[in-house]
Amino acid sequence: EVDCQSKGLQAIPPGIPVDTAMLRLDFNNFKSLDATAFKGLGSVTYLGLEFNLLQTLPPGVFDQLRELKDLYLGSNQLKSLAGFDHLTELKNLYLAGNQLKSL
Repeated sequence: EVDCQSKGLQAIPPGIPVDTAMLRLDFNNFKSLDATAFKGLGSVTYLGLEFNLLQTLPPGVFDQLRELKDLYLGSNQLKSLAGFDHLTELKNLYLAGNQLKSL
């Protein structure tokens, strides 16, 4: 588990171990994510990005996360989301507290 909650981060920190299963990035200051932010992190099954300032997500930003089961995006400022076609293991998607107008 890598816990980077409440660190004031504006970008995904480098050096996250490739075997990380739980990645907690809640309560930071992310406004956007780089399209390759999660490259090499194919073992992540839980990703927490709640309570940030995310407004948009680049297409395919989560495509590297082939094992992802739980994705927490609640309490951001998202207005729309692209598809999650590559997340074949996804079981839980949390979106409450956003400004979504389309999915």
